[in-house]
Amino acid sequence: MKYSTLYFLVIIIVFCTERLEKIFMIGFFDLYPARILFIVLLFGLNFKKINKFASFSTRKIFRLLVLFLIFYFFSIFKSDDILYSLKKYLDILTILGFIVLVYNFFMTKSRHYTPVQLNNLILKYISYIVFIVFILALILKSTNMNGSNDRVMLGINIYRRVSLFLDPNFLGAFLNVTFFLFLFSTLKRKAIIIFVILLTLILTGSKASILALIIVNLFYLSKSFLKYKILRLTMYTGVVSILIFTLYFISYRPIESVNFLTQDSLSNSKTGSETSLSRLTAWSSGFQKLKENPLFGIGPGNIVKVSKGNSISGVVDILEQRGYYGFSSEKIDEIATHNQYLEILFEGGVIPFIFYVFLLFNLVSFFNKAAKELPFIFKGYLYSLSAYLICILSISYNPYYMSFIIGFILFLFDKYKKSIDINGNIIDNKI
Repeated sequence: MKYSTLYFLVIIIVFCTERLEKIFMIGFFDLYPARILFIVLLFGLNFKKINKFASFSTRKIFRLLVLFLIFYFFSIFKSDDILYSLKKYLDILTILGFIVLVYNFFMTKSRHYTPVQLNNLILKYISYIVFIVFILALILKSTNMNGSNDRVMLGINIYRRVSLFLDPNFLGAFLNVTFFLFLFSTLKRKAIIIFVILLTLILTGSKASILALIIVNLFYLSKSFLKYKILRLTMYTGVVSILIFTLYFISYRPIESVNFLTQDSLSNSKTGSETSLSRLTAWSSGFQKLKENPLFGIGPGNIVKVSKGNSISGVVDILEQRGYYGFSSEKIDEIATHNQYLEILFEGGVIPFIFYVFLLFNLVSFFNKAAKELPFIFKGYLYSLSAYLICILSISYNPYYMSFIIGFILFLFDKYKKSIDINGNIIDNKI
């Protein structure tokens, strides 16, 4: 099939080069393979054709994306190190900008495919990536700040695996995304692929990723079996209320939070529960810094430079006394947010964050609309996106492969819509 080799090459580069980040550099600019692909695709970008081909919903998403990137750029000038923040901004620009480039790429290279053919081809290639990830997960392990790489789950000692990824939780997010892609697909032997994904997920030792998988499945079951909207609304409200309460507690009562989380019954180095303390200190200090520059934050990348150990009086003493990760002020200052939403809020400020939320809301709405119109293609992508959005509640992670999937689905649904007439009838059997 025409261009199939090219598609496979693109998928390999996007999905399989995360561990090569920061290896290739020109000056202060990281030039890893996925970014090289970004530059190559940039030369073929045609805004006129995109504007003509894209649906109203897609154009709206692209406009929100541009507005977010514009206002996020202004946050650079709130940074004490503008060049450093510019470099971090380029990370966001290239990863999110990749959505538009992927859309443009498929728009120009897939005229000979129907939506079903193209979807099956891409899923087949992603299944190859799943098996590559599994094989390398058996080889490549993770190490934490203590140099250990084990965690106890369900009484079993797990040596945490990273495979092609930089962190076990990043691998867990990828597995969540691919799990739902294949769960709702029509591919043959998908049961084998799903089994491999679940087995690899256990090898990550990532409780957050496993929890995300359970939550999204519960959402799916609630939508399928809870007939009354009030029941679903009650469940969703409960989840949001817990998140709001948690953010309030760590922002205004950090010492009480630390005392609670460092109880022996809750925190244990073997289970990895003490990692919640790093998130606590990062979030609390981030909120305090945000109050100084609420509109445009502290600048891209600067959350790892905030003096977190000194921002919450008494926290360092508690952590050092109880020996969690051997924490010192220097160690705490290097901690990231472990939450993509809060990282955007702290570093970009309230204005970019609002556009980021609107962007995500419109993406979910688009995917939901696509899933309702053509569920046997788009349903899996809707739940994959949902799983990813839950995973980034516990990790700071913005990967190229997710931008690839988003750009691909925006294009695929627009292509499908051009294959039907105003009454919803198929034209020339192009689906």
